[in-house]
Amino acid sequence: MDGLGKRLRDRGAALGLSDSEVARRAGLSQARHHNYVAEVTEPDLATLVRICRTLGISPNEALGYDGQVRVPSGDDLSRERVYAAVQAIEGEALTLMADVLEAPVSSRLKITRKETARRKRQGT
Repeated sequence: MDGLGKRLRDRGAALGLSDSEVARRAGLSQARHHNYVAEVTEPDLATLVRICRTLGISPNEALGYDGQVRVPSGDDLSRERVYAAVQAIEGEALTLMADVLEAPVSSRLKITRKETARRKRQGT
């Protein structure tokens, strides 16, 4: 699995996450996660899946079987950062996050509906 640690670290960095934040979100100690990214030890499958879920990639990507780990940019990076953050929360906090994320979309729809109604009234 040569390169697994580098791919995990690069993916975390691409998402703006430190190694310690990845460890926290994956439910691992910093020392244990460090051993994986420094390639001192290899994670078992269950642990690898937890880390990959935290980073929003598949185990195949982490292991290098799908080519290089993508490094997103722009809106794609923002979407992937949101996805990775959502993987780390549950319950009431997840419900709150969903409400927060839906607010701009809901507001935009209301504005669009109001604009459409205004245009109909004006005959344009």
